[in-house]
Amino acid sequence: MCSIQEETQHVFSLIYAAVDDCLPQMCQLHRASTLPPGDQQAMLNAIMLSRQSRVKFNTSWLEDIYEKIVLETRADRITPLVTNPGRLMLTSSRLYFQPFSNIDKLPVLKLRVRDIKQLICRRFLLRQLGLEIFFRDAAPVSHLYLSFRTEEDRNLLYGEIMGLSGSVSENI
Repeated sequence: MCSIQEETQHVFSLIYAAVDDCLPQMCQLHRASTLPPGDQQAMLNAIMLSRQSRVKFNTSWLEDIYEKIVLETRADRITPLVTNPGRLMLTSSRLYFQPFSNIDKLPVLKLRVRDIKQLICRRFLLRQLGLEIFFRDAAPVSHLYLSFRTEEDRNLLYGEIMGLSGSVSENI
């Protein structure tokens, strides 16, 4: 069996972004691909963390233009076997989760604060970083498990939600 190798040229066209916006990141990813596996993973993690820290919540997804933004932070949505990082925004009437990836069915999860039934501060990976939120039947999800970078971020969101909703059952 003989294989013939030919030189080929691939042309890409970007629909939703400009080449100048994507080219530096592609160069970084190419550089990472030339490194040994251990260094490669470290560089990929650094590239992802840098990109995620620059991403802001897309406010065009807000349900109501008159919602007052209370808090915006980075959080991970934890589901069985999947940790999905994204941006979390709390407004005067809703809690939004916008994942960084597009693996979810919805581009933004929108949950009304008044549908929150219970908040429980939890551990995640043996650290006090988790927050589990249970919702009433009207909500699109029955519960949401979030993990934060720091305990302070988690406690800040917990306090803000408790301040917005007087009918939430709390467990610390």
